[in-house]
Amino acid sequence: MVGNSVCWLLIGRRAGILLFDLDSQNLSVIDVPRDAFDFDAFSRDDCRFLVMPADGGGLGFLVLSGFSIRVWKRKTNLDGDAGWVLGNTIKLNILLSLSPRVDTRPVDILGFSEDYNMMILVTDYGVVFMVHLGSLQIEKHIETMGYCLCYPFTSFYTAGMGVGGGHDRVGIVHNA
Repeated sequence: MVGNSVCWLLIGRRAGILLFDLDSQNLSVIDVPRDAFDFDAFSRDDCRFLVMPADGGGLGFLVLSGFSIRVWKRKTNLDGDAGWVLGNTIKLNILLSLSPRVDTRPVDILGFSEDYNMMILVTDYGVVFMVHLGSLQIEKHIETMGYCLCYPFTSFYTAGMGVGGGHDRVGIVHNA
């Protein structure tokens, strides 16, 4: 979700973002930044992509390649034309104090917290880091873990959306 739109990343020989606006019920495809997508690198499993909310609102696109993260933001100019602007480049080997190795993939994207603008990364050795994309502060969370068994989340309940008070007379159980 970015704003009131649901987004999916489309990848083939080209890459795009399928965007469904829940308010207007419009479906559109937006090309990813021209310099951001390398199909050959993607097919070799040398890069990762993430559609995300941009810092300050709007649509963002993140590219993880090797030990580098590039964060793009979609902006609209005064004429109403939208385009991508490269916002930040993060060198993970410096930020996370990792040594580049030829034989392994440096890090992978485990998840992203839209509420906190934090990316969750895992190394080949199972070390989990959280990186705040605004301040570039890092937290090392788990030394080793089988990350395929983890799904990061911050919340799964929305107030006012629970059971109870409906026509079926189902009550809410407290302190169960």
